[in-house]
Amino acid sequence: MPGCPELTYDRFCEKHKAGSQREYDKTRRDTDADRFYHSARWKKVRAMHLSRNPLCVVCGMPATMVDHIIEIRDGGCRLCDDNLQSMCIPCHNRKTKKGQ
Repeated sequence: MPGCPELTYDRFCEKHKAGSQREYDKTRRDTDADRFYHSARWKKVRAMHLSRNPLCVVCGMPATMVDHIIEIRDGGCRLCDDNLQSMCIPCHNRKTKKGQ
């Protein structure tokens, strides 16, 4: 567990081993998110947004990603154009890594 001072040969110390199953794994999406991002509706909205906004809002390079300004899990609208922004992959990755 990040920040835990206990030394261990395993992935988790004894204290955190029991709770490790409930920890959020940001490398895996939940099934609802998978269904949404593979839906025809999202693909259509994404394509329309990129056609109207082809450049990254951060650096101005050609965009290939459509990012939710306010994340869906934080209450952002899934398909509202005013909650979407076009981004290139490096800028999107930086934003995702920062957790913004």
